[in-house]
Amino acid sequence: MAARLAGQTGPGGAASSKMAIWAGGDEQIFNRHKPVLDAMGDQAAYIGPIGAGTIAKLVHNCTGAVMVWRSPRSLRWDQGREV
Repeated sequence: MAARLAGQTGPGGAASSKMAIWAGGDEQIFNRHKPVLDAMGDQAAYIGPIGAGTIAKLVHNCTGAVMVWRSPRSLRWDQGREV
């Protein structure tokens, strides 16, 4: 099983349990260890086979990057125009 983290990671995130945990691998192994994952994060989810958690994390990171990149551009779109 491989698990990827999102949200408030590190010791602070684990202490506050404010992390999303996306796991890929054998679902039976995930279910057996879910109580441990739930103790570390508030959103432990089985995503699919091995590697699926990594793909979910990459999509999450890319979506966030696009939002950061586009936000200032969309706010400047109407500058100099009568709206």
